[in-house]
Amino acid sequence: MPNQPPSPPLVQIRDITKRYTEAGNERLVLDHVDLSFYAGEFVVLLGPSGSGKSTLLNLISGVDEADSGSIFINETEVTALNERDRTLFRRQSIGIVFQSFNLIPTLTVLENVSLPYELQPNTNRSTAIQEAQQFLARVGLGDRGGSYPDRLSGGQQQRVAIARALVHQPLLILADEPTGNLDHNTSDEILNLLLETTRAAGKTLLMATHSMEVIPLADRIFRIDNAKLIEDTERLKQGAVLRAEIEARMADENRKTPEAISPLEQP
Repeated sequence: MPNQPPSPPLVQIRDITKRYTEAGNERLVLDHVDLSFYAGEFVVLLGPSGSGKSTLLNLISGVDEADSGSIFINETEVTALNERDRTLFRRQSIGIVFQSFNLIPTLTVLENVSLPYELQPNTNRSTAIQEAQQFLARVGLGDRGGSYPDRLSGGQQQRVAIARALVHQPLLILADEPTGNLDHNTSDEILNLLLETTRAAGKTLLMATHSMEVIPLADRIFRIDNAKLIEDTERLKQGAVLRAEIEARMADENRKTPEAISPLEQP
C-alpha cells in the first residue's frame, strides 16, 4: 500500500508582521513570523511579558489584525475575513482560555460553560446544557453548575474556563498564560488538566506562557526573541529527556510498591 501524503497543517502563519504605536513611537512586535502546526499537537510559545505572545494569539483568533501576512486555520484565511466573519469563525472554531478566566459574573457556572455551545448554529438550549454538564463533570465540577463564579477559587474558575473552551468542539484551543494567576500547586493541576482534556478530545493546543513546567509536556516549543519567532529544538530535547526521567522514576516507584496481599496469604 503506498504511503499516504501527510495531512496539511491545521494552522499556517505566513510572513506575519505587527506593529503598535505607543506614545507616538512605533514598536515592532512581530517581524515576518512563519509558523505551521498540525492537528493534535501541543505547541508552547515561550517568552517574557510584552514579548508578543498574546499578540500572536490575538492575530490567530482574529481578535486583532496583522499589518501584513496571512493566517490560515483549516484552509480558512482568517486574515482575509472582515470583523464580523472573524467573530463568527472564532465562535465556531476556536476555544480560548484566558489568564484572568473571563467568566461572566452574572451567569452561573453551568450557563458560562453552555454559552459557546448555544451560540453555534442549529443548536438548542437543552442540548447545550447537557453538553455543559458533561464537560463540567470532566473537569471535576459536576456539582457546581448552579454556583456563580465569585463563589469559586481561582483554580476552580480556570477549570470552568477550560470546560467552556472545549464544550463546542473547536478546531483549536488557545491558552494565554492560563496559570498566571494561580499558585504553584494549582498551576500544575491546571496544566495537567488542560493538556489531558484537550488530548482526550483530540484537539490542538497552543499555549503562550513563561512557565518552564510545560516544557516536558510539549510536542513543539517556540520562543519570541526581538520580534522573531524561533523554534527552540534544544529546549524541546531537554524536555524530552526530563519527561523520560520522570516516566522512568514513576515506573520504578510502581515496581517497588508491594502488591496488596490478603491476610490469609501472609506467612
